[in-house]
Amino acid sequence: MAGLRLKQGIGVDPGIEQEVAGPNYRLFPGPFPEGVPTHMSFDIITMLAVFEHLTPQSQTNIVSALPNYLRENGKVIMTIPSPQVDKILEWLKAVKLIDGMDLGKHHQFDVQQVRQIMGTDFLLSYFERFQFGMNNLFVFNKNH
Repeated sequence: MAGLRLKQGIGVDPGIEQEVAGPNYRLFPGPFPEGVPTHMSFDIITMLAVFEHLTPQSQTNIVSALPNYLRENGKVIMTIPSPQVDKILEWLKAVKLIDGMDLGKHHQFDVQQVRQIMGTDFLLSYFERFQFGMNNLFVFNKNH
């Protein structure tokens, strides 16, 4: 069972109304960083297919808060779909193979901007395109 590999995890979700707890995780309602208790710190913060949904102001706010929540040698792991994914999803929606996708919430995000947005507080330690180039993996280390 994949969830048992996680020693302990904390998540935030603006789509939930109350805290949810499992055997090795807790989910807090709200966005990051507002949804996370201020006393918490982490080895790794992940944003999987999240960043492209945020407005530029929200991206800046999150990036500026990240160092406060990361321990020394902490990492930020992000996945961000390539812009071609939006075109594929629009086509699939047009031919009614998918339904309910809110494609407008990607804010025309250019994946090439990630390094600049992360600024000098983070060093890119790993980058990889995967899923036939349709997705991008970034691993940033907290810059001391």
